[in-house]
Amino acid sequence: MAKLAARSFFVGHVPDVPPVEPGREFVVEAGYLPARPPANGEPAKDQAHLYFLLHRAMYKPKRRKLVVWLNGGPGCSSFDGSMMEIGAWRFDGDNLSWTPPGGSWNEYADVLYVDQPVGTGFSYVQNDAYASSLAQVGAEFLYFLRQFVAAYPEYDRKRHLDAGPGGAVDVYIAGESYAGQFIPYIADALVKAGKTTPVHLAGIAIGNGDIDPKHQGGSEVDMMLAAGIWKPDGPEMRAIAPTVRQCRDAVARDATPKAAYAACDAVLPQLLSLTTRTVNGTAYCLNTYDLRLVDTSPACGMNWPPELAATYRFLRKPDVRKALHVDDTQKPQAWVECNTAVGHALQEHAADMDASVALLPGLLEAQVPVLLFAGDQDVICNRIGLQRTIDALSWGGQRGLAQAPRDWRINGELVGTWQSDRNLTWVQVHQASHMPAYDAPLAVHDMMLRFMQVDMNLGAGVAAWNTSTVGLDARILVPDRGKTRVPMRPPPPGAPATTAAPTPTPTPSATDTAVEQAAHVDVLGNVFVLALIGLAVAGCLWVRRRARARPGRYHAVGQYVLDPNASAGRVPLRSPERSPERARERDVEMEPFALGDDEDAEPHGK
Repeated sequence: MAKLAARSFFVGHVPDVPPVEPGREFVVEAGYLPARPPANGEPAKDQAHLYFLLHRAMYKPKRRKLVVWLNGGPGCSSFDGSMMEIGAWRFDGDNLSWTPPGGSWNEYADVLYVDQPVGTGFSYVQNDAYASSLAQVGAEFLYFLRQFVAAYPEYDRKRHLDAGPGGAVDVYIAGESYAGQFIPYIADALVKAGKTTPVHLAGIAIGNGDIDPKHQGGSEVDMMLAAGIWKPDGPEMRAIAPTVRQCRDAVARDATPKAAYAACDAVLPQLLSLTTRTVNGTAYCLNTYDLRLVDTSPACGMNWPPELAATYRFLRKPDVRKALHVDDTQKPQAWVECNTAVGHALQEHAADMDASVALLPGLLEAQVPVLLFAGDQDVICNRIGLQRTIDALSWGGQRGLAQAPRDWRINGELVGTWQSDRNLTWVQVHQASHMPAYDAPLAVHDMMLRFMQVDMNLGAGVAAWNTSTVGLDARILVPDRGKTRVPMRPPPPGAPATTAAPTPTPTPSATDTAVEQAAHVDVLGNVFVLALIGLAVAGCLWVRRRARARPGRYHAVGQYVLDPNASAGRVPLRSPERSPERARERDVEMEPFALGDDEDAEPHGK
């Protein structure tokens, strides 16, 4: 019966996908599995089912790997990951194209994309019975994995027990943003399952993760200072300092930080209000996911990338839904990127849930390797806050990382820094946003291959088109398979790729001093006005902690937008893709529509 189920998941053809490149063929499978045990004669309580998309590996390494990919939100579909981050296909304008060699994570690993928690993406649940706690999310994902290995026994941990080390597939759970809360809870559930755990958990990886309000809360302001956009004694710091102080006071009351604090969630909306400038009747603000860019207000980053509109159109096509085995009876609604109902169900209980950072020491001490990585241009879940989290983390009788950062290069070009100590690896990806794999697909794939210790099984004497080094440790990234050399990141249209060094991180003492000094200024009136503006975007930002950016696609940060003393008459540079006509067209494209009643769609189509 399990074998029959596995065969039923096979996807024979995906519409609009271009012909496969020779030597890069792989199998695609998709479908539904229960997330809750049977109840009331139904196959799952509340008919709770998770949707999955499985991309098998193009090439076989010496030891098989499975990466389980989760997007954040909470409530955002993992098609973000498969279509715009780490998958084998990407949109080039309105057309799908193959990800260049070296950029797709399913080259040397099977990749399982899952829409979770229930209700996310193509997943479904009846009675609005969404998950209401992170522990519930972990338990339901554990149940899903049990059903998964029943359908696909090659991933079952029992093979590891029967055949000894090397007998099972190594399984890694990876994701971004709010998945930083999901993943440690899922890993904890797997570890606590002991000998009954369904898979051999070999590690977890979290990119630009939302994991620790205690050290991440308020760090958005530090990014503005580090980038030189704000000054320590500037008016913006004086205005936002009381809000930052309230955030720090709130988290200080708890020995173990909670998953979210209203006081900390108020910082980013106010920051965006302070960056908003009106030029020729159009309001612009900082892109919360990439401080190099701006966007129209109040979206402030949620308008992009351009590929998102094409993704909507693709996943809403009836023939695509049919090919991907979407259940039109249980999920008649059109695909939406993020389901706010899923996010709100968790948000209502965030103050009662421990932040996932509390689970990391136990996982590390249980010998579960942990990779934390961050694009250094992100604002919302930025490198500064994550660095502070790591510096404060204690496990194995020590605090933080003892190893100094090492240079990480591809073909000699510096792409980031790398630290690893006592099962924890910390990687900063240079010139990358909240979604590092969108900006630097080769670098981020190389990072994951290194973390998983993938042996490409190439044989002796194989030439390399792309090589990478961490310190003195060199390895092949893209072997010579008759392909041309692959650039590390796609250049923006009409401009060469940049390799600028990252901006320096301000010392905590300097930042704290700036906040303390600014907090004594009488700005209550300004704070009240800014708080009203911030309420317009606060809810959306909590539910959609994910991002992507590409330099040149949207307006670069400039003084004409962010400098309050600059002339208001200058118009931001606009790419043809963002013309008013194209913007109106995209607004129409993003309107929610459904095969049936689209109850999961947000009013504004996100």
